[in-house]
Amino acid sequence: MTVQRWHRWAGLFLGLFIAVQGLGGVLLLFRQPLNHLLHPAAFTPSPPALDANVDAIRASGCTINRIDLPDLATDPLFCHLTCAGEAFMATAGGGRVLRLAPLGDWPMEWLFQFHYRLAAGTTGQQVVGWIGVALLALCLTGFWLLACTARRDGWQALFRPGWPAAPLRRWRDLHRAAGLYLVPVLALLALTGIGMAWNPTVTAPLPVTPRPSPQVPVRPDTPLLPLSSIIDRAKGATPSSIRLPGGHGRVVMVMLGRADSPDYEQFWFDGYTGILLGTRRAAERAAADRFMDLFYPLHTGSLLGPAGTALMLLTGLSLPGFLATGLYLWSRRRGPATLPMRVAALSRDGTGVLHITLRHRFGLPLPRFGAGDHVDVHLPNGLVRQYSLCGRPGRHRSWQIAVRLSDVSAGGSAWIHAHLAVGSHLRLGLPRAHFPLASGNGPVLLLAGGIGITPLLSMAWRLWETGRPFILLVCARDRAARPLARAIATTPLAPFVRWHDSATDGRIDLRALITAQAPCTHLYTCGPDAFMQAALDTARSLGWSTDRLHWEAFAPATPSGPAFTAIMDGKTIAVGAGESLLDRLLADGIAIPRSCRRGICGQCVVTVRSGAVDHRDSILTPDDHAAGRMTTCCSRAADEGGTLHLSLTP
Repeated sequence: MTVQRWHRWAGLFLGLFIAVQGLGGVLLLFRQPLNHLLHPAAFTPSPPALDANVDAIRASGCTINRIDLPDLATDPLFCHLTCAGEAFMATAGGGRVLRLAPLGDWPMEWLFQFHYRLAAGTTGQQVVGWIGVALLALCLTGFWLLACTARRDGWQALFRPGWPAAPLRRWRDLHRAAGLYLVPVLALLALTGIGMAWNPTVTAPLPVTPRPSPQVPVRPDTPLLPLSSIIDRAKGATPSSIRLPGGHGRVVMVMLGRADSPDYEQFWFDGYTGILLGTRRAAERAAADRFMDLFYPLHTGSLLGPAGTALMLLTGLSLPGFLATGLYLWSRRRGPATLPMRVAALSRDGTGVLHITLRHRFGLPLPRFGAGDHVDVHLPNGLVRQYSLCGRPGRHRSWQIAVRLSDVSAGGSAWIHAHLAVGSHLRLGLPRAHFPLASGNGPVLLLAGGIGITPLLSMAWRLWETGRPFILLVCARDRAARPLARAIATTPLAPFVRWHDSATDGRIDLRALITAQAPCTHLYTCGPDAFMQAALDTARSLGWSTDRLHWEAFAPATPSGPAFTAIMDGKTIAVGAGESLLDRLLADGIAIPRSCRRGICGQCVVTVRSGAVDHRDSILTPDDHAAGRMTTCCSRAADEGGTLHLSLTP
């Protein structure tokens, strides 16, 4: 798997978690204000009464593990408890408990536990560490990909992304620009997060100062000292928290200074006598300790003061957008979505054409389609074929397609005619408009050659609905070969349909037909290539402007042509004469999405960095060609022995 593919798949699976963690981190920057907002009664101002508050909490039958002391003397204590084996939180002030509830009833505290260890204890903490490793790898591969892009296009293009017309390139540039600014911060967050989640593992090989772990035996006849008297023995800065290892109170650890400051100090006392049992002073900590103690303030941004908090805030808020652009680009590269469909009805009229009505397998409404739209039909035998929707546009309960059994079928129409039955399940792509009906009020001539009637039939429905004048002329071999004649005869379209049977009417006089049309008539034609080309050439010879001529390729494009060389993201690939670029790329292990292999689905499009292209597709617009997009299934280098520099990245 290439670095680029690994990066995309890792980003896909980690993206949602990273975005959730980012937004969670943003909320945790304002943890206490949000606690006040969510639980106003739990923070009712009360006179300071540390010992009375502690007695009130202990009277509830809970074990105190940690007490966060307030910044203001009138604020309550915030206590982390264990009650009947479960995690609880409580606030206490004025000698009484203000709020006592399970951890889950304190959203911000539960969010902190989820952010730190997925609310799953030690196992969750280990998982968070591994996710941090994956995020760091994602940052490194992302930076490597950015560097590769910069070597090709220049760094200036990354720092100042443009706003190209092609939507896919637009979102790609936004994603890259966001990555350029986010990668350093995300890498820092990943490193510091790993250090905190795996602290014992990370510090094991480092020369750190051992942490005191004093033990005090039980003295049944000796009462514990009030916590206020123990705090008084810790000379120095204002204490920020008290920890009671084991919850029994025989050992009391007092922390001086904030935990997010690298200059904090810790003192361990005997809970019975107040004797100092151990210290961890800032000046005595080893360099490795001081380095590890930087992780938390770096992770929260507090080390940089308000500027760091603002940086973390912007990073956290930008992550959902980063995820959205990544998911959008990934979904576009995967190709269009498919719908689960069920065959609701089948009809044959003896012309070799199978008329198929399809509904959503679960009865859901279908996307509305427009006149001339077609869909990809994904067959159970692995083939994907494109068929025009020939029903009435705008309907969302059912779709209709018509499939002629081809004499030289490559497995698509043959499978459909042999195996499809009412109740069969298929998957269909979303409707695509590559042969749209132009707006306007002028008359329209719809000229079909055989089964080429299918896209023109949906156009006829739309023209009939809007009252726009039109004629649908269908050329067939004979009366018995008229496609969909029975289906049309029972519809309001019947009076507007003309049939030309070459067996009895002779060769159609295209010049007379086109000459007889009213001024400003638009011609839409679909059918065999020779048929369409004759109609278009005749119209041009009679002075019809290009904007009045519309057609859809009926036969697939062929990949035949001279040999050339392709360079795909630095890899040189020799494409032989008559060989398709798509087949050569797949043979060389380069995964390219593909479907029709005929230049009409757009799945195998790549970006052309340089080189002249012989475009043979029927799906890309001239603007797409000018923007450097080409189909690999049928298009190739314009010059024999030419070189195309290509990229999978838009």
